[in-house]
Amino acid sequence: MTRYLLAALLLPLLLGSGRAQTTAAQSSDSLGGHRAQKDRSGNLLAWYQPGTPGAAYAHVSRLAAEFIKSGTPVDHNTGLKMYLVTCCFDGPHKRSPQDFAAGKTGENWMHNPACVYAGMVQSLVLDYMPYSGDTAYVGVVREMLDYQLANGTTPAEWPWGGVPYASADPFEKTYQGATKWENEGMRGDGLHGVEPDKIGEMGYAYLKFYQVTGGDKYLKAALACADALAKHVRPVTGGLEYFSEVNIR
Repeated sequence: MTRYLLAALLLPLLLGSGRAQTTAAQSSDSLGGHRAQKDRSGNLLAWYQPGTPGAAYAHVSRLAAEFIKSGTPVDHNTGLKMYLVTCCFDGPHKRSPQDFAAGKTGENWMHNPACVYAGMVQSLVLDYMPYSGDTAYVGVVREMLDYQLANGTTPAEWPWGGVPYASADPFEKTYQGATKWENEGMRGDGLHGVEPDKIGEMGYAYLKFYQVTGGDKYLKAALACADALAKHVRPVTGGLEYFSEVNIR
């Protein structure tokens, strides 16, 4: 996103480590707001400590993780952290620093909480926390999962019961499918629409978080996801390009 959140998470993939020796970049030679750093063969190096292969990955990963932990603005209308109510928001480089700090840069686009929160379990709890030694990331992600459980889970008695909603309308405190784009080729899931792949993704994340924390409610949530998927498996009667063993809703 520039969509500040996902752009921050993807930056490590865009940085090269290269070789250690560098040459001065021309004043007009810049990339992403930084002077381009190149080795003697003209190959692009990372802008952060270009003489130390791999240093940029650790640096930018830390910037992204710490932004999620303590730098995310609070939405000015809902009073919730931006990633709880919208998929994306502009950073201070796109809008004014004042608007960013005040939580006024969120974009009016459908939210995808299940995918984001499952990714945070993997990225912050399973990967970055052991690397950094900072156990505060458990609490950061716990808030996300608890919010999904309390505000974005289908009722237990429904046919697809106890599973996470994959989408939500922007700036809505309750997730129940993205409805604002139903007349535009169903770009959103629609009211009460669920996605089996996100149920599996979130169910696995609940399980892994249970293994880290021992919290029984996460195991219960994981089992609810598994049970719902197992209950709706169906025979495939046609070509795989048209049919799936689990229907989309």
